Amino acid sequence: MDLRDSRNKRSNYVICGSALILAVLGLVMFSVGLNWLISIANCGILAESITKNASLTLVTGAIIIVSSYAGWTAIKRKNLALLILYGAVLMSLTVLELSIAIYDFLDTSKLGEQVPKFATKIDETIHLAFNKNDSDATNCLNNLQSKVRCCGAHGPSDYALHKIAKIPESCYDKNSKPYMKGCATELAHLLRYDLKCSASFGVIAAIFGGVGTVFVFLVSRRKLQELQVRVFDE
Repeated sequence: MDLRDSRNKRSNYVICGSALILAVLGLVMFSVGLNWLISIANCGILAESITKNASLTLVTGAIIIVSSYAGWTAIKRKNLALLILYGAVLMSLTVLELSIAIYDFLDTSKLGEQVPKFATKIDETIHLAFNKNDSDATNCLNNLQSKVRCCGAHGPSDYALHKIAKIPESCYDKNSKPYMKGCATELAHLLRYDLKCSASFGVIAAIFGGVGTVFVFLVSRRKLQELQVRVFDE
């Protein structure tokens, strides 16, 4: 019995450790997804490209956090039914995380096709900001150029094409030199980096989810065997 108890304790530690790491990864994924959705809300340039990724990442992160709490509760209360349910959810999450990782990696190879769409959207935003005096478009453009450190769709010369005499201050760095890179290409690079990070977190979460699933079912199996022995003895 001592050996069995020792095994159960070690398994419980592994499950709790996996749940803790998954909770952290889930929080990161939730934050990334939320950040993407806020970016979409503030400026619609990325809307078509990352809405699905942002939603999937956000929802998956939330599910991971909730399921990790359920796993901790199952171990703490020694609730076999909740532990088995946690194992089933964890197994489903592992598959979902791998799917998201593959989806994100595949999307990185398609970002080159998005550059012309980004450029068109940025050109439209410039037109609205300077020719239509649209305050939302102006804020969107300034935030984009200052955060991404770019200017126009393809570069500062885009403003001359729109017959704008002076490029906005958001196009300049701290040394008052204009950013020479266009925002369309820089956005694609930034999005590629974000997708790779999201995919990497998905793979790591899937690994810990798989490990957690194995140990959850091992502990559940032992507990079921203990119950069978007790029933038989009675």
